[in-house]
Amino acid sequence: MAPTLTTTPTLQVTPSPLTKEAFAPFGTAIYSPLLRDLNQAPASITSLAPHNPTPVLANQNSALKYSPISPLLDNYTNKCPSNQPSSARMTMFSCFPRQLRSLPDKNTKVFDVRILERHPFTTQTFTPIDLSSQSTAGGQEEPYYL
Repeated sequence: MAPTLTTTPTLQVTPSPLTKEAFAPFGTAIYSPLLRDLNQAPASITSLAPHNPTPVLANQNSALKYSPISPLLDNYTNKCPSNQPSSARMTMFSCFPRQLRSLPDKNTKVFDVRILERHPFTTQTFTPIDLSSQSTAGGQEEPYYL
């Protein structure tokens, strides 16, 4: 369990776009490289933007398979204090919107972070399953943020 902060330090963090490169120090960010309005498998893989790993048609050409996408690494053995190996597992969190705090004398709201986790001996995989109910932000495609 992550330790709970007992002090109230003020630290302003600016969100950055969720990209594979930005999330790499922590594990793997998995997101679809396809356009949001694509509703069927393409006739040819070569019509897609390059991606690593390269997808292959699957399920009677009704799906694209990307494999492998997230390596499972065990850095517990010989690195963590317990020296015990870890086991591969996948956990799902269903998250819900939180109340934002209004800043006095400003027309803005902030998200207060009370716990910030870091898993130094195992990698994590972050998979945004869905976006907000808004398909665009300011007339542009909605970005993913860390």
